[in-house]
Amino acid sequence: MIQARIVKLLLPYLLLVGVLFFSYHYFLKDFYWNNVKQTLKIDSSLSNQVVKLQKHAAQNNIHALEIEIKGTSKENITVIFGTSKQHVTWQISLKKGKVDFSNSIDWSSDSCFIAIQTKDSKSSNLTLDYQFIGKN
Repeated sequence: MIQARIVKLLLPYLLLVGVLFFSYHYFLKDFYWNNVKQTLKIDSSLSNQVVKLQKHAAQNNIHALEIEIKGTSKENITVIFGTSKQHVTWQISLKKGKVDFSNSIDWSSDSCFIAIQTKDSKSSNLTLDYQFIGKN
């Protein structure tokens, strides 16, 4: 009988903690920390060009950059990331066909320069989702 009372007393609290954790993790975390995902469409017009990615104005203390590249490409692509146009920090090579790539890298700059390099300017249908991760 005492165990039933304890279960009836603790069950609502456990459910509340579960709902709060779920809400924070899936809905509130990005809003609270200003880590909003931004999207860049990668097509043949961006081939062999340098593009500057910026953090949101309200973000502070950037410590990581999360990227996700999805879509299809008719040729191999190299994506170069850097803190300036001349300074290469990180690069990836993606094979032609279906692309589904995601990664998080340590990053401390408020912006990121990316260069998409291809041999030919064949059509591609790629989307780059990125977000600068900061703590306020």
